[in-house]
Amino acid sequence: PLVFKYLNGRKKLDYYKKKFLCYYQLIQTKIEQDEINENYEDFQKKLGIIQSLICLDEFFIKSPENYNKFENLFRKSQSDFFKIPEQIYKVILDASSKQEFNLINSKLSSIEIFSKSKFISAIKISLENILQSIIKDTKNYANSFNENIRHEQNKENLRKYIENHEKIQIILKQTNILNFIDKNIRISLENLFGEIEKILMKKILYILESIENFFNQNNYLFIEKTMEYLTDLLKELNDYYKFESIQDKINQMKTRVSQLPNEILQKYDFIDLNKYINDSPKDVCEQLKLASSNGYSKYTQIYRQVIEKLRKKFSSEIDYGKNDTSSNRSMKLTTIRDASYYLPDELQNIFQNDIKEINEMIRKVHVPDCD
Repeated sequence: PLVFKYLNGRKKLDYYKKKFLCYYQLIQTKIEQDEINENYEDFQKKLGIIQSLICLDEFFIKSPENYNKFENLFRKSQSDFFKIPEQIYKVILDASSKQEFNLINSKLSSIEIFSKSKFISAIKISLENILQSIIKDTKNYANSFNENIRHEQNKENLRKYIENHEKIQIILKQTNILNFIDKNIRISLENLFGEIEKILMKKILYILESIENFFNQNNYLFIEKTMEYLTDLLKELNDYYKFESIQDKINQMKTRVSQLPNEILQKYDFIDLNKYINDSPKDVCEQLKLASSNGYSKYTQIYRQVIEKLRKKFSSEIDYGKNDTSSNRSMKLTTIRDASYYLPDELQNIFQNDIKEINEMIRKVHVPDCD
């Protein structure tokens, strides 16, 4: 005691007590900031420092209000540290349900030190399941595009596909997520857009094939509507895919559809009446009227031109047949009569009396006069 007194022990002890208390307050503040700022590595290091300073509590054995300060801080901080993986798990689970991948990426930035925690394993499994589901759904949406324009689900699936495409674009920018998940899933994500492009190109080729079939069927309404559907589809996907390898085929079909009125007028000259059975003018005109009545007004003018061309041609054939005196007259009249069945209704009405007259002429040829 004399030495302690001689060396000003009390004064020095009080000095170091104050210094230790100041350091306690400083490290307490810093470790709390580390937790708030998610600096978990620094948090862990300070936890070790606090543990090593528990021995300083001996200086405060006679000060109940300060006794076990470092030990209590260590125990509280250690408890908080052990709770962090579960807290991260809950945050990421909630963010995963909302597919907030930026937040997930942020939370994954400093969890390596918890790699052995069961919660980190659970995060990995949950996140991988969500990503695999997104990959699967995105492929399904791309595969579900139907070349049948009446398929109402097309529009909805396109909307869902674009949503997923943009999600994947975001995911592919999240380095922490990509490094955290299984390598095979990461590769699937990185290769997904290439796979989708191939799927979509097949779908587009199917649509082009459908339009070609509609050309063969003279289905002008479906040619126009399917081309519109394809144009809209390409427009929606333009920010994501260019389809360069099939662009020529797309452009060729666009050009052909735009020139369809001229193609119709050139294709159907209606000169050979014997061809009416295979290329029925009535069917062609009905398809033109159908397209016109569904909002494609350009087909109204084509319809009128075709009707006028048919009227002139058939009128000429009737006049020729009636005045024909050759041995083939009966065959010619029969051809005119048979061809008349394939005329549009309005022309059948116009030529109704002429056809009756031709039928009578044919009957007289085949039934000789009894006199």
